[in-house]
Amino acid sequence: MTRARFTALLMFVLLGGALEESRANPAATNHDFALRDVDGTTRRLSDYRGKWVVLEWVNFDCAPVSELYAPPRRSMQALQRAAMAQGVVWLHVNSSPAGKHGHRTPGQAKATLTRLGATPTASLLDTAGTVGKAFGVRVTPEARVVGPRGAVVYAGAVEHLHMVLNAATTGRAIPFAKKAAKGCEIPYAAAPSGVAATGPKAPDFALVDSGGVTRRLSDFRGKWVILEWVNYDCPFVKKQYHFSHKMMQRLQQQCAQQGMVWLSICSSAPGKEGALSSGQANARINQMGATPSAYLHDPQGQVGRRYGATKTPDMRIISPQGTIEYAGGIDSIPSMSVRDVARARNYVALALADIAARRPIAIKKSKPYGCSVKY
Repeated sequence: MTRARFTALLMFVLLGGALEESRANPAATNHDFALRDVDGTTRRLSDYRGKWVVLEWVNFDCAPVSELYAPPRRSMQALQRAAMAQGVVWLHVNSSPAGKHGHRTPGQAKATLTRLGATPTASLLDTAGTVGKAFGVRVTPEARVVGPRGAVVYAGAVEHLHMVLNAATTGRAIPFAKKAAKGCEIPYAAAPSGVAATGPKAPDFALVDSGGVTRRLSDFRGKWVILEWVNYDCPFVKKQYHFSHKMMQRLQQQCAQQGMVWLSICSSAPGKEGALSSGQANARINQMGATPSAYLHDPQGQVGRRYGATKTPDMRIISPQGTIEYAGGIDSIPSMSVRDVARARNYVALALADIAARRPIAIKKSKPYGCSVKY
């Protein structure tokens, strides 16, 4: 197949008048994310709703990727330019962690793009591998085509896109939504060991808060950070926020006084118990007199699952060096009774006392109790 024909076929697929997004794989819809590009700008997939988006996983140290960008053909550069001229958004994604094959710092990535003459809409850094894993990407090169309504209509090797077009333009059912890609395995960062073990490096994340600001754990490196998985409709959470003692509110105020960061995270899926809009969350926070540093939305549950959060409340305490120093429940009495709050050993309060006294946190883990996280 000639380059001109391949480019034309790809354009028809992307702009695909005849391609119906209803044929997309329903399990691969609405994967939003927030990643920084090489210029430090946060890019969200939802920013491009209403447009066709190509997600291309790259590793320029991988021979199959390099061949696509090598002169004189420069086939991928030609595809990018043709697609973007038609209003398509083209996003590079690099999911290689630091120190692994294919990793680039922002400066190195920009230099590589300039050298190759590649002009994607943006080049995104996914060093934690969260986005790559969410989309099920295994190798480079590999691509996803996302339709205007957020559905993944194609997953796999770029060279198979013309087969999707041939079916769509002749009125036949699209024979597949995915086709296996071949290339270099992505050397994803190791998954955290979860609640059962403390002391590992806390995985970084990027979540949007109730004020519309993207917050990253790495933004707070050098400070103690408390992560609180929350569902304000859960009776076990209500117990901790009850007006008779305001335990959570007091802990949040104490953290602020000690220069710590408190992040409340809601991993409830849209439509499930605890899922709130930003306006609803802010109203509840004001009503209770709570003062978290931020309330973060995790509707896909990616961050909650990475941290092994199973209950609300479920707590993590992260050191200034970025290690998990406590994981588990808020206190020692697993009941819904407000009266038990005063009698219980509050593990977060004990940890804060240890930190203030400059001694190691004595209790590293406990079994969380409460409502299951509504993933």
